[in-house]
Amino acid sequence: MPSDGHEKNRRSDISLFLRLLQPAASPADSTISKYQLEELWVHALKHNVAMLFYSRLQSKKKQLPAEVSMFLAEKLSAFLASVARSAWQEAEEQRLLSILREKGIDACVIKGSETAKQIYGDPNSRSSSDIDLLVRQCDIHEVDRLLVEEGYARHDNAPLLFWLQRIHHAAYFNKIPGHTVEVHWSFGIPSFFDLSSDEIWAAAEMPETGRIGLLPEMQVIQALMHHHMHSFRELRSLVDLLWIFHAYANVINWQSFAQRLQKTGLITTTQITLRQLTALWGEFAGRMRAVKELESVFKAMDCHVSKMLCAYFRPPHLNLQKNSPTPEAQLHQRHPLLDKLMMRFALDRPSTIWYSFHKSFIPSPLIIRALYNDRRNRMLPVLYLRFLGWRLKEWIE
Repeated sequence: MPSDGHEKNRRSDISLFLRLLQPAASPADSTISKYQLEELWVHALKHNVAMLFYSRLQSKKKQLPAEVSMFLAEKLSAFLASVARSAWQEAEEQRLLSILREKGIDACVIKGSETAKQIYGDPNSRSSSDIDLLVRQCDIHEVDRLLVEEGYARHDNAPLLFWLQRIHHAAYFNKIPGHTVEVHWSFGIPSFFDLSSDEIWAAAEMPETGRIGLLPEMQVIQALMHHHMHSFRELRSLVDLLWIFHAYANVINWQSFAQRLQKTGLITTTQITLRQLTALWGEFAGRMRAVKELESVFKAMDCHVSKMLCAYFRPPHLNLQKNSPTPEAQLHQRHPLLDKLMMRFALDRPSTIWYSFHKSFIPSPLIIRALYNDRRNRMLPVLYLRFLGWRLKEWIE
């Protein structure tokens, strides 16, 4: 059982960590130590925010103790390695976009480098393990063919028809350069939210850079759906959303945007997200224009999120201790299967919640036949049993 002093230091370290990640200038801390920085660096790596953590310290080092400059010098090689990887990925992004453009296929980059430039204003503030491309759903088969020609292979053998009905992307890997590409035609499971591929592309634009990008409103929707897809567990997703709300505070009409969230089915997701942001960043998040206006509109719309969901989807636990997890940390160690079940109850409409379970376990015969490449009617019951066994195994593991 940690002492009161240790618990106080832990909370102080967490507060410092979160302040360094927030978009506005955070107060300088004249007592920061080398030991603290090392602890926070491990945590930044764990939550995939190391590049942002480093760049934020770099921008504030003149206001901070000399230990910070020493720490930055020690971690420079690790930071530059991430920068090099991001540049390597961006070169491949541009090559693939050029190939698709030559074939008359609209495509744009989402998340990763695009978020770093548009939201963080610094291409070296965010890294990604893969390249995320968005294409129109009607183009996915041609994109699949072109990627195969470029040396990419699908991560699985399931037919595209199966994934088009059940998920929002297909994953590819190229062994020679080592790139992983996710080709998206949507932002989330199709049956979860009311958002078509055409609606997404209606919110795309081509600015002076010549690169297609999503309008701010659609970027927010993408980030919220991504956070839901990961069961509200990713700290990096919350950091992205915090910066997005800050960057677009005076760009988006949040009053009317709430109507778009309602139409899409994202009210509950947004309410859970706002509670997580205010739980982690407190007064800073609570004062943000987007947070205040959205909460005000939801109240006027009489939209309430259940206490049960808020209790389950607490913010990602920030345990900076190297020893055994505290009882508080153990409460946050949910089984992935339970997360997958609970995330469905964060959907807005009871009919959507019911349909999400039905479609997961009983897809249409067309999809089952395509998945197993067997069109014999007499085999359909056997194929359904095989499918149910696979789904149960996938969820449990």
